[in-house]
Amino acid sequence: MKTRSLTCGLSLLLTLALPAQDNQLWATANRGGANGIGTIVKGDISGNFQLAHTLVFAEGAYPIGSLVLSDNGYIFVTCSLGGQSGSCTICRIDTGNFSLVKVHDFGASPQLGEIPSCGMIKYTNGLLYGLTQNGGTTGGGVIYSFDPYSNTYADVHDFDSL
Repeated sequence: MKTRSLTCGLSLLLTLALPAQDNQLWATANRGGANGIGTIVKGDISGNFQLAHTLVFAEGAYPIGSLVLSDNGYIFVTCSLGGQSGSCTICRIDTGNFSLVKVHDFGASPQLGEIPSCGMIKYTNGLLYGLTQNGGTTGGGVIYSFDPYSNTYADVHDFDSL
């Protein structure tokens, strides 16, 4: 897997683990689409792209950071707005049928962190990790983990507020 973030507001994920004829390039645009709040696109290494999903506010809006491919084959994206309380989400993308499912609302539990500041990374234990700008016990943000199999979110470390 190789991830590359571009300055034009796209995050690209190239999955090299697939057979050569199936190499896929996935990208998010943090603006645009029918609702103006972001899209997910799928392409190939020849530059052929198609719209995979247009975001709606209830799922998440304005995706940030890199996409991450989990060990279970789903791609995960962090959105900087949207969801139940409007304060950010984590979404799962099925690469087979292009469906997108919201799997976590940050605003539902502000004491566990809210307003992610970047996308997530995958660690060797299979969990995904990220950072928030706010929330936690002192309001200074948190490092969180997300289990892509059980869709379980956990606060790993709270930062002191400044």
